[in-house]
Amino acid sequence: MKAVMLLLPICLLALNGVSSGQELKKEFVDAVPQESRSTAVKVKGGTMIFLAGHTASLPQGNAEHGNFEAQFKRVFDKIKTTLSQAGATFDDIVTMSVFLTDLRYIPEFNNLTKEIFKKGFPAVTFVEVNHLARPQLIMEIQPIAVIP
Repeated sequence: MKAVMLLLPICLLALNGVSSGQELKKEFVDAVPQESRSTAVKVKGGTMIFLAGHTASLPQGNAEHGNFEAQFKRVFDKIKTTLSQAGATFDDIVTMSVFLTDLRYIPEFNNLTKEIFKKGFPAVTFVEVNHLARPQLIMEIQPIAVIP
C-alpha cells in the first residue's frame, strides 16, 4: 500500500508531462514531392484524430457525383469540415488511406494534392477496390491527423 502511495504522485507527474507539456513535432521521412507523398511521417507529442472514410456522396443517393476532380474537391471539402470541427487543418494530416476504383487515377490525385498540402505531404497508401458504397463514387479517403 505504501508503495502505491509513493508511486501515485510520480505517475501523475509523468502523465501530466505527456498530456500538456509536449510540443508537437512532425518529421516528413523520405518525402517524394513529385508524387505528393512522404514514405513516413514521424510525430512526437500531440493528439491524434482518426477520421472515418470520406466520399463525395450527397444526401440524395442517386445524385451525379461528377468526374474525378469534382469528387476529389468534394471529398476534401468534407474532410476540411470534419477537421475544422476537431480543431485541425489539412496541415495536421499525417497519413491517408486512399481507396480508388481505378489506380490509374493516382497521377491525377497526386497532382491535385499539391494544391492542398503546402507544409509537407502525408504518408499515403493507395488501395484499389471494385466499388464503394455507391456505384458512382470513385474514391474514399480516410485521414489521420495530429494536433498540438
